[in-house]
Amino acid sequence: MRFLRHFASRPAADASSWPQATAWQAVDLGRLGLSADQAQRAAWWVTGDRPPRRGAMAFAALLAWQPARGWRLTGWLLAHPPLSWAAVVVYALVARYRRHLPGGTAACSVSPRINRPKIRSSPTSARR
Repeated sequence: MRFLRHFASRPAADASSWPQATAWQAVDLGRLGLSADQAQRAAWWVTGDRPPRRGAMAFAALLAWQPARGWRLTGWLLAHPPLSWAAVVVYALVARYRRHLPGGTAACSVSPRINRPKIRSSPTSARR
């Protein structure tokens, strides 16, 4: 998260269009078309003119937004196959083990799901 905050908080020539890193708990998720479950599972890149991007594609969009050409190129490459396939796998690993990475805190841990009903098959459906 520190890495993302660093990039998202860098000054830009037009600060009004620069992305703002915000914790999902402080955002009106309904207005963005996201659920709390979606926000807990991944980072999101949300702009008014495009559909929301999730996980690795959100990270690629953040890099593509940077002023330096090298970062923009890296973001573009991560958003397109075959690198996008690797980016999705790496993002999943980082998200899963983020609490163990340098700078990780207890806040990085994903709490167990609460109030989620368990789905069990009924005895009659198992016989069919």
